[in-house]
Amino acid sequence: MTLRLYHGYRPLVRAVLVGAEYEENLAVRYLAAALRQAGHEAVIVAFDRAADLHAVAAAILDAAPDLVGLSIAFQHRAREFLELAAALRAGGYRGHVCAGGHVPTAAWRELLASAPAVDTVVRHDGEATLVELCAALGEPARWPTIPGVCARDAAGAPAAAPARRQLDELDALPFPVRDKPHALHAGVPFTTLSGSRGCFADCNYCCINTWHRTALGKRFRSRSPANIAEEMARLYHERGVRIFCFHDDNFFLPSPPKTRRRLAALQRELDARGVGTVAYVAKCRPDELDAALLTEARAMGFLRLYVGVENGSAAGLRNLNRLHDLATTRGALQLLRDAGVYACYNVLLFEPDTTLADIAENIAFIAENADFPFNFGRTEIYAGTKYERMLAAAGRLRGTFLGYTYRIADDEAEVMFRLCAVAFQVRNFSDAALANQNSGLGYEAAVLRHFCPGPRADELAARAAALSRAISDDTITHLRAAHDFVARGAWRDARAAQDFTADLATRINLRNLELGATLEELKLAIRAHGLARRLHAGATAAGSPGQGNAHAALRPRPA
Repeated sequence: MTLRLYHGYRPLVRAVLVGAEYEENLAVRYLAAALRQAGHEAVIVAFDRAADLHAVAAAILDAAPDLVGLSIAFQHRAREFLELAAALRAGGYRGHVCAGGHVPTAAWRELLASAPAVDTVVRHDGEATLVELCAALGEPARWPTIPGVCARDAAGAPAAAPARRQLDELDALPFPVRDKPHALHAGVPFTTLSGSRGCFADCNYCCINTWHRTALGKRFRSRSPANIAEEMARLYHERGVRIFCFHDDNFFLPSPPKTRRRLAALQRELDARGVGTVAYVAKCRPDELDAALLTEARAMGFLRLYVGVENGSAAGLRNLNRLHDLATTRGALQLLRDAGVYACYNVLLFEPDTTLADIAENIAFIAENADFPFNFGRTEIYAGTKYERMLAAAGRLRGTFLGYTYRIADDEAEVMFRLCAVAFQVRNFSDAALANQNSGLGYEAAVLRHFCPGPRADELAARAAALSRAISDDTITHLRAAHDFVARGAWRDARAAQDFTADLATRINLRNLELGATLEELKLAIRAHGLARRLHAGATAAGSPGQGNAHAALRPRPA
């Protein structure tokens, strides 16, 4: 890994921004754009795995930047990023190290008290704060006075400057840096996008809610349709992007008619800029949908929606403070079926106050909606959230801001969690979890049908739906077995519990091999057909007088 920090001019400050880049990291890329606009150099370095720590540290040390910015968005990886900072110091780095993201924003005191390798924390939206910090790198006494910055005072104690008001007009921000090849989904160029910042909800577990609730300014801000369309048009015409994944927490507004008007405005702006057929991926809450909205969204090209189901029991929804009921959730899933929009969801099957009866209700809900791919897990506790405060006050929280844990109040529910954490580890919680791959398979099939419609695409999509259902049904079968084992009290025999868990894990993993092989075969068939259709269409367009178009093959064509 080699970093190059000079591009024909002497920047005011040379900065390296480090973050996870499983997809394009918009948080880091917005920061890089703000720094470059201010005359600084900004290079983005991906730090995706703990195993990459030494290579990343060596590259940064070799580049010797003035500032290293650590984007700590995931609490479970916070320790790795702080270890990177320590490795830089051990390697002789004497420049400035700052940290931003959810974890530093919510736990700045703890971080500065326990991580001497970090000089400052940038809280909340960092574009303006980081630019101002760069202007004061050589003046440590100024750091604790810059709005939005946390640093150590003269006595070495963590201290926070006044909060910086978050920017109301997001259109004023430069577009995020795009400096690497875009990912391909079913062979179609894909990128991430952000049309707004903030969330209307108040869920007990959510770190995003924490971020915006503790910031100064509006909790929700949106870009104008014209501004979003301009960024999309550049990506479409200059980089060939055809799939746009909106990472907004509230791309769909609480009022469906308002969302429809916003989508219509966006489409008008895209048409004015010559943007042709594209596809969208977005998130939504169950209470944000109606039939008219989904009909229009599907016609625009919305192929995949992540639905915020979160729990399939009435008690669980109350415990999580989700503010919608099961009837609304069921209605939303039926609306998605009727509109033909591919959807998937996660279930927080294990939350701090769940019971075995609540888990049974969740399993029944999943079985009722097994035509949608899903994953399940435990509600994790993030710094600054309501759950952190609630469990700490009750004496149930263990660990530190680098990683919290807790015991479920109901003993039987806790036992089932521990059993499932082992038995379903490969299928649901590993890096290559079959549950997540299942969600991606149906999405790729939807992409194929959108861009390359025809009988073969329909056939592959039908096979993907059947396989998805088989994976869901298999998971439901094993969840029921685990629930029944606990419900009949057999877990009280430690040896029986150990044997049952090992046997269940073995059965699940054997099915993983079988189902996973089928999934990989089908995924390759989808990608191969899409590539062949687009290559053929592209060659046809290139050979037609006046029809040369490098991206012609990415438009839907009749079978």
